[in-house]
Amino acid sequence: NHISILRENDVLLGRGGGTNNHKGNIKFRKLVNEHKIKYLACSKVDKPKVARQVVQIWRGLNPPGRFLAPNGNQIWMEAGDKKA
Repeated sequence: NHISILRENDVLLGRGGGTNNHKGNIKFRKLVNEHKIKYLACSKVDKPKVARQVVQIWRGLNPPGRFLAPNGNQIWMEAGDKKA
């Protein structure tokens, strides 16, 4: 599924200023920071659970949060939860 119209809750995967400065990436980093202490305090076994919780919270937003990987010239594809 090709995506050409980005939404405010899209996290753009990749490197560089274009992705770092995207509104969704900025909001997602804030959400991650809110869970950072919990993540650092939990055991190695529980760390993936905290990460999955953050992804679930993001996907539950309105509009739903998406994790998008580049697929050519201004075209994006849903990356899925594992890459998220």
